[in-house]
Amino acid sequence: MKTNRLFKNLIKYRNLAIALWLVSDILWVMNLHTAAIVTSVFMLLSAAHIAYQSRQKNIQLSYNVILCYWFAANTIWMWGEFSANSMLWLYAGILYFAGLTVAVANISFYSSKRKIKAAPKTKVMYRGIHINIDKAA
Repeated sequence: MKTNRLFKNLIKYRNLAIALWLVSDILWVMNLHTAAIVTSVFMLLSAAHIAYQSRQKNIQLSYNVILCYWFAANTIWMWGEFSANSMLWLYAGILYFAGLTVAVANISFYSSKRKIKAAPKTKVMYRGIHINIDKAA
């Protein structure tokens, strides 16, 4: 019961981090530099805390690590535009690529781990011949 409550709270907490990301992007577009940076710092801290809290569940941890990469790349990109430092955009691209790599690895790992079960079959006798029929049909 406690794990289920913690999971629901993590989802709400993650939604808060995503809301902070949206607010940070809105402040970025409005050229409110200081407010955007402060919001993105809180966004990064909450995303890191969410990833730490979900460390027992691998699928949740990988999703939250992807969010951390995304938020960090977004913050670095924003900081690069504010400071007109084009080198920071390269670092943001590296973090975006790292998040994409974790996502692809996560999808390939969990899809290979999942086994597809065949539909159960029923033996039917028809004119002296045994026929296997799928129950799903």
